[in-house]
Amino acid sequence: MEGQRFFDLRRWGIAATTLNGYVSTGVGGGAEKNRLQQFTSAEVFVAKHNLYPIPDQQIQLSKASGKTNLTQNTGW
Repeated sequence: MEGQRFFDLRRWGIAATTLNGYVSTGVGGGAEKNRLQQFTSAEVFVAKHNLYPIPDQQIQLSKASGKTNLTQNTGW
């Protein structure tokens, strides 16, 4: 099940609490940001991370009759 937990956390709506607790606040595993070198530049999980950005090319291709049918996800 490796690699699936992130998507489960996002779907359940608890990704921010769980991941931020693991990386920075020390809840659920310790403040890994202070203990492991690979996490020193880790960002906190924010609302924009719940959705992927839509490629600009797809937004441009969605134009029909002068109207854009796709809009970029919030935060991207």
